[in-house]
Amino acid sequence: MGPDGKGSGMDLGRVAAVVAAIIVSYVLLSNAVALVLSFPTVWQESPDVYRSGFEGSVSLPFVPWSEKDLEIEHPYEVPGNASFPVRVIPTAGSLPLFPLYLVLDPGTGRTFQFRLFPEVAVNGSSFLWTLIPPGIPEGNYSAAVSYDERDAGHIIRFDDARIRVLKPDNAFAAPALDRGLATSNTLRISIIGEGGDGVKGVMLRDREGSAKTLSRNASNGDFELDLDRNGIHGWSRMTLETVWSDGSTHSQGSILFLAPYDEWTLPVVDSVELSMPLSEFDELYGQDGGGMWKMGEDNVGILTSTYYSINVTIDPGIERGWDGMEGIPSVPLPQPLLSFEGKRACLAPVDPSGIFRGVYRTPSGYNDHGDGGMVIRVDNWTDDNTILSRDIIFEVRQSPLLTIDPDPFSRPLGPGSNITIRISDGWELVSYRKFPEVPAVSLDGTVLPVGSSPEEGNDDLSAYKTGFILENGSRGQVLHIAAATEFQMEWTLFLLIPTILYPMKGIMIPIWFTVISLSIVMSLVILTLRSTKGTKGGRWRERGWRNPFSDESDIGTLATTFMGALFFSWAVVILFQIMEQPTPVPDVLSEATPDWIQMVLLANASVWEEITSRVVMIGIPLALIEMSRTKKASALAFLLGGRGRVGRNEFVLILLSSMIF
Repeated sequence: MGPDGKGSGMDLGRVAAVVAAIIVSYVLLSNAVALVLSFPTVWQESPDVYRSGFEGSVSLPFVPWSEKDLEIEHPYEVPGNASFPVRVIPTAGSLPLFPLYLVLDPGTGRTFQFRLFPEVAVNGSSFLWTLIPPGIPEGNYSAAVSYDERDAGHIIRFDDARIRVLKPDNAFAAPALDRGLATSNTLRISIIGEGGDGVKGVMLRDREGSAKTLSRNASNGDFELDLDRNGIHGWSRMTLETVWSDGSTHSQGSILFLAPYDEWTLPVVDSVELSMPLSEFDELYGQDGGGMWKMGEDNVGILTSTYYSINVTIDPGIERGWDGMEGIPSVPLPQPLLSFEGKRACLAPVDPSGIFRGVYRTPSGYNDHGDGGMVIRVDNWTDDNTILSRDIIFEVRQSPLLTIDPDPFSRPLGPGSNITIRISDGWELVSYRKFPEVPAVSLDGTVLPVGSSPEEGNDDLSAYKTGFILENGSRGQVLHIAAATEFQMEWTLFLLIPTILYPMKGIMIPIWFTVISLSIVMSLVILTLRSTKGTKGGRWRERGWRNPFSDESDIGTLATTFMGALFFSWAVVILFQIMEQPTPVPDVLSEATPDWIQMVLLANASVWEEITSRVVMIGIPLALIEMSRTKKASALAFLLGGRGRVGRNEFVLILLSSMIF
């Protein structure tokens, strides 16, 4: 307030208008300077042709599919009250990538399934193994191997793999274990067979000889042990003993079970390494894919739609040893299971120290503004036993897109699988690409014929296709692929009404950039002159000039509009954050996109899109309407905005142009 009690002469609204006008003026001036400074780079870079591509070899995983691929070792006769081991040895010498299960089938319709654990022995040999708990009913069983724990997958049967389970002489203790040998927090053991009244207690004894006595449930007579209270977590292998009424103790051998982990006993990831079996290069984006990335605490940027070899080294957090008589470890090595954005990938051990390896194709459709997650769990898909979770920044890529369908690293592929390999230039907003030569593809040294296969629904996009049939299934065949494309910047200059398309590339790009940049600079000069030149009067108008930052000037009007649009943009960003969704950002604004490309496209959008969507669809109709009504040349002012009023005609045309655009 002034001394006379009236307003100070400059209210808060005027102050905000002046500040906004100053900000907008700075933005306009800095953009004009940036455009001028971009001239040399645009003239030098835009006509150039860039190359991108990849070359390298990918080994398909070993997938056992028949009896010839596996050897099985098992006892032929076992008592029903004792545990017994089973070993499965791959004849190829390498472990399969996908989980396998042992199936015991008595031929009565009910089968028993147990997880097979991959293991690399200290001497370098590889095998799979499991430990069958006591409690298998009396009968003759055929042993088989399955890829699916729900007994719906492919079954590998063995002609002579038969196990006879004998009827126990007396009652015995049998643990209630779920599929995969997992149990809940309470381990429950039932007494089966005649004479069960003579069993007065059940004990579990660890490798050090310490015994844990189970308590008896009065309601059902079972023996139970609270695993969490007794500090038993993760994989455990213990000796099962029954205590009889006469004081004698009988051992039923070892039982193996997976108790729920807690945060203190989960295995620890020592390192995660990613390498690219196909070495990629990209002259435009400056990417040279190859070498090894080691994942630490910081985020890691990797390319989209690219095959990566992933090595995970874990500390199991448990003491592991070998049983000389049974030839199997005391407990399984916890097997990490990887997921990228929810898509799962298997990892197989390659070293007894805890190194696992797999191959994975990263998701497509991401850029460096969209974060994705890598999660590594252990042992069971269904349990949230997360041992590592990292955000991954997916970077844009300019190399050709490689698709192997079906993906041999996502599910087992057996004999007769028809594999299609497709190499395409994909879709890039500002690109024009072509293959200077046909991609080369070979399988185990045999060259595969590659033919042209345009993208469906878009003949302008190039693609090549080849394929082969896995006659013997996936078993380590080496797939070698080399492909390269040439890239030159191009986009289409268009008019919506009438529809006119003109491709912009080569020398036309810097010429057009010069034209639109000069248009922007000239518009800035005209805006400044219109905002400062005025009638005389007042301190600012002594020489015929007025305050360029007032809310009455053109700069002030532009500042008000700009701040309104900026507020709306912030509101949209906040709304996406509330919904916990990433804010959509055009690929062209990616940090990986060269600055000169961003300058060309943004400058074109600020000039040409205004012409094609504002002048053509709003200004020309308004000028014709005004001229037909007034017959005056002043109607041409409507081409560039008219008199600043929004009437009925203006509102209808704005609505229609927005819908069309």
